[in-house]
Amino acid sequence: MIEHRTHPLSHELMLAELIEICAKLVVSGVELAAVSFGWDSNLDIDDMWVDVEVSLTGLPEYLSNAERAGTIEIGKADIFIKTEDIWFTLCHESDLHITGTSPLVAETRSRWSNLGYELLSRIPLNLVSNRSVDSYTYRQRAAKRACNGSLRGALPVCAGHLKC
Repeated sequence: MIEHRTHPLSHELMLAELIEICAKLVVSGVELAAVSFGWDSNLDIDDMWVDVEVSLTGLPEYLSNAERAGTIEIGKADIFIKTEDIWFTLCHESDLHITGTSPLVAETRSRWSNLGYELLSRIPLNLVSNRSVDSYTYRQRAAKRACNGSLRGALPVCAGHLKC
């Protein structure tokens, strides 16, 4: 599966895309999603990545309540929304990610392209290596490849501790 990501978006655009995807999932017959919060949410580490079943029609309100409570800030915390055939992420880096087997993935990618969102499409590392790899680890590995030992400490994520 290919993961498609946008460039960083505003809070308003991220919410608009969330509403759009939820509406399309509901029209296709999907009613519920597993929702969890990750990096940069105001939760204890043990409470992150814990799926909560949420109605797609109520998901925007659920996230709005979590923002008001100070648990998350859209665009500043990872928010994972999973159905049987779609994985949609509102990322802590203010971008959106989508992957899955649903035709809605390709439709969303095309929509994002038509809206002028700069897109990056890739095979997620966790699918290549068959294990979960968070974005920090991904950036560490990318920095290690980029510096190849000659720029140790020159990149923010490569401060010499990567043994590159």
